[in-house]
Amino acid sequence: MSPPERSKIVELAAARGSRDERAARTGPSIAVLPFTNLSGDPEQRYLSDGITDDIITELSSFRDIFVIGRSSSFACEPFAGDVKRVARELGVQYVLEGSVRRAGDRLRISVGLVDGASGERIWADRHDGELKDVLDLQEEIARRIVGSIAPEIHFAEQQRAERATPADPAAYDLALRASAAISRGIAAEDKASVTEGIELARRAIALDPLCLRAHYALAFGHCRRGVMGHFNAEAQEDLAAADAAAQRLRELDARNHWAYAILGHVAMRRMRHDESLANLRQAHELNPNDVTTLRWLSWEESNFGMAEEASRHAELSLRLSPRDRTTDIGYWAIGLAAWVGGDLPRCLENARRALTINRDFAGHYILLAACLAEMGRDEEAQEAVAAIRRLAPGLIESRLQGRTHFTDSALGERYIRALRRAAGERQPAGGTPGPAASTLGGLSAREREVLRLVAQGLSNSRIARKLALSEHTVKRHVANILTKLDLPTRAAAAAMAAREGLL
Repeated sequence: MSPPERSKIVELAAARGSRDERAARTGPSIAVLPFTNLSGDPEQRYLSDGITDDIITELSSFRDIFVIGRSSSFACEPFAGDVKRVARELGVQYVLEGSVRRAGDRLRISVGLVDGASGERIWADRHDGELKDVLDLQEEIARRIVGSIAPEIHFAEQQRAERATPADPAAYDLALRASAAISRGIAAEDKASVTEGIELARRAIALDPLCLRAHYALAFGHCRRGVMGHFNAEAQEDLAAADAAAQRLRELDARNHWAYAILGHVAMRRMRHDESLANLRQAHELNPNDVTTLRWLSWEESNFGMAEEASRHAELSLRLSPRDRTTDIGYWAIGLAAWVGGDLPRCLENARRALTINRDFAGHYILLAACLAEMGRDEEAQEAVAAIRRLAPGLIESRLQGRTHFTDSALGERYIRALRRAAGERQPAGGTPGPAASTLGGLSAREREVLRLVAQGLSNSRIARKLALSEHTVKRHVANILTKLDLPTRAAAAAMAAREGLL
């Protein structure tokens, strides 16, 4: 990607950022509690959970509504009977509750919308139909909710893209089972459960080649199984299969945000970064409330060195789903963005918060090790590397050999250098010099001018006025300077400028 193209990407991301902030602060907010399974068979729980998931997804597509993420809503199930508490815990105005009763292929879905402050039921409704009609029922419920809590939303915003409805109800049933198995496997790091889900998805597609839910499960299952395999040959095969399944999903539904999100994440894993960023942004455009998309987008923006945009999207993911069982990934993403931007204390704080929630994820320790090494806390960094080797054999070695996901070469070199220090390795002869041997030769003329003014103690706003630039552009220059010089803070950059006689 050329510098002008990258600059344009940064400007577009900044423009989108103000919209993200508005979406997080304004408009009606709602949490959808897991629907109760009234079928009398605990094994049918997957069906009520799947319908709940799809209603959350349907509502999330309406960008004027702030929809709490699935995991946070499900975390409130133990006290679901106390709607006021649910609303208070999740910070929402409205709570949707419901139930699903299944008899053969017949379904009865009952829903109720409750005011979170008063506990008053705003409306209730019941929908009867067959399993093959469940997508139409979900869409109708979503439309009714939108009409009840946001009457000012224009009808055109409620228009949904035409979607293929499964012709075979058994296919949709298998697809829901597939999604449930994959979710269990991801939560338990159990590859066998993910594999079970993939096989169920394939069976569903064999019954009904147009079943969107099945194509999504197949794509997501292969994607996550590929990630579990790190860099082995089987992992690459899974990523290729995920890409093919997501492309097919996009062919069937050109506005399916999951298709673009999976295509984007798989492209990132396969080091096709321009393609990845484009797809992840399209996924976010189609569904601005999806937490997983926000996290993946944040990660890729960090890979490009877009620290501010990455931080904003990671923070939004936490606001959308504050009780998610995987909030550790949100904190990790904030920490990575902070590292990219040179804010090591903030990186350390969020890496540790991520580990407090999930101490078994090697990725958190990698970020922690790099951060601690750059802060000169070598003993702690070495402890983090030992944890990585215990949890994911071979992962740290791949990084030490030079493999990272950064598309910005300066960031990649800085990352590898930090991890080599954390692992107690010497810098290879002819390798990239550390901070003590750094010079300013790698900076552009504009960056040298910005650094000179930083060293003089000028704020970003004053530098912007002096150089006739936007403040955002100045911030980007400062972030690039810190990255290229492998320095953690503005103060360190100012000190180096003084040593080099730039003042």
